[in-house]
Order: sequence, then C-alpha cells, then structure tokens
Amino acid sequence: MPSRTEQERRKQLSEAAAQAQRQADVQAMPLAPTLLHELFDELDQRLPEQGCHHDLRLTKGFLQGRAADWPAVRAWLGEWGGFCDCEVLANVGNHWPRENFPELYFKPQVRLFPELQDVFADAQPWFEAVFFPLLSVDLDSVGTGPGVVHFVSVHGNGDPELALRDDWFAFDRIRFDWDGPRYRFGGDMGMLPGFDQLPRWLAEARRLYAAYLAGAASLPSDSPPDAPQDLMERLMWAEANHERLAHQRYLSTTINYWITRDKYRETGRFVQGSAYTEGASADERQPFERLIQWHGPGLQRRKIGTVIGYNYKEGAEDRIHLFIEPGRRQVVQRFGWT
Repeated sequence: MPSRTEQERRKQLSEAAAQAQRQADVQAMPLAPTLLHELFDELDQRLPEQGCHHDLRLTKGFLQGRAADWPAVRAWLGEWGGFCDCEVLANVGNHWPRENFPELYFKPQVRLFPELQDVFADAQPWFEAVFFPLLSVDLDSVGTGPGVVHFVSVHGNGDPELALRDDWFAFDRIRFDWDGPRYRFGGDMGMLPGFDQLPRWLAEARRLYAAYLAGAASLPSDSPPDAPQDLMERLMWAEANHERLAHQRYLSTTINYWITRDKYRETGRFVQGSAYTEGASADERQPFERLIQWHGPGLQRRKIGTVIGYNYKEGAEDRIHLFIEPGRRQVVQRFGWT
C-alpha cells in the first residue's frame, strides 16, 4: 500500500492533470462560455413551448449571427452528446454548467422554504392548504434588478383531467400579480374539485403530523390500504373512489412537504422527507435545477429559472419554470410533469 506521502503526491498529480484537461477543453470551445450559457437559457425557455424536433434548429437559429463558425460549433456539440436541441440542453449543459466558470458569474442568493407571509402580500387562511412555498430568489443576485420571486408548488396543478379554465390558474400554469417582493393571487380556486374539503384535510394532516412527531402514529400512504395493486384495477378503483384517493394523497404529500421543510430547518441538509419516513435515499437535493443570469436590457418576459418540485414535495412536479413579466408586474409559473 502506498505511503501517505505517495498518496498525496498521486492526488496532486491527478488534480493537476484534471485541471490541465479542463483548460484544454475550454480553449477548444468554438464559442464563448457566456454565449453557450445564453444558448442553454434560450433552449430552457423554448423547448417546453415548442418541443424538440430531433435536430438543431433552435440551437442554430439562436447562434445565427452570434457564433462565427457554425460547422465547428455543431461538431463540438456532438462531441459532448448534443445532436439535437434537447440533447444540447441536457448533455452539453450537464458537462458545461455555470458552476464550472465561477470567474464569470456571481452566486444566486436563495432562501429555501419561505413563509407564506413572505411570499404573499394578502395571504388568506386557505392559502396554507393550496400553496406550498419552495424557494425564494433575490433577483439582484441573478442580474435582473431589485425584487424577489418565489417558486410555489400548488395543490391541484398538473392534472389534465381537471380541465381548469381560470385566467389565473390552469392545470399546467399559475399566474400571480407581483409588487416586487411578494405576490397577489386573484384566481377562483373554488373550481378545484374538493376545494371545500381542503380546510378539513389540512386540519387532519396537522393532527397526524403532530402524532407522528410524538411517536404516537404512523403516516398515511398516498393510497388507502384496500386499493388494488394491479394497474388496471387500480385505475378503475381510483375513478370510483376519486375523492377518497385525493384525500389520502393530500394527507401524505402535505405531511411529506412539512417533513422535508422542518428537517431542512433543523439540520441545514436539503433531503427529501421520504428519507425519514420510508428509508428512501438520504442524498442531499439541489435547491434549483437552473437559475438564469441576466445582463443587458429588459425583455417583455424573462425566465428566472427552474426547480424540481419533487425535491421538495413527494409526488409533486418534475419541474417548475418561473417567468417574470416586468411591464405587467406579474409572475407566471409553468409546471412540467412526466
């Protein structure tokens, strides 16, 4: 076995080789890192709206007139697994995140699990049953000017069967008026099925969580115990027992959110609540998937970034994309689901 001195020498050689390789890779880039990250931001905004056509049309369109040598850029993207627009964002973006260039970017200032009164200027009693604050972002720290925005998970979004048609709230998006630091919501949540039951369900969740913390009760699963396991039977059962199933899922997902939040406040580690209740992965999660650095003049709509909802709340959104519209003083969230 090598001596401690030899181990340290080998480690230093390995780190030096990795650093030299990184510098060589950076010098081989046919476009500036800042332009590459602007491309990622563009794709992050347009792909959810337009989809990937299994080619590089969005990438090429954005770089037209910005990158001098498109054939060289296309070949370089392919070396990093970027053969179509979605692969450029996923594969190339994974290899070349902003974090690799600390000298170019300043660090976003974020706060996990803000209080409802910090998110909403006019918080109503029912807000606690519907809105689950995840992350606040200081806009000045991402180059967008003064203000704060908040990512919020929303009960009832993401289910196309609801077919919600409120101007403020639909199954795939929600809109807030925005005064700079806080939100106002003017939608009619009464259209949400089971909305009149939510105060009772929330009170029940509180009682269950208190009993769980005292060691006097176990937590509910997201399905009643007599739900069938066979997929087709389960779907038929769920249709016939919609309210019962919604009730059970509301209890389990709400309590999971509280556990994730409270354990983060207690330990400083951002770990999904299921790790404490079900023995699931105890790996730390990322508070956001991507926040976008802005420089230059304002736009009609700006994407601030993306968080993964189920990092915060079990059974929640794959992704929450947040946009601001400075001229209209509004914030729009779009929800992505598998």
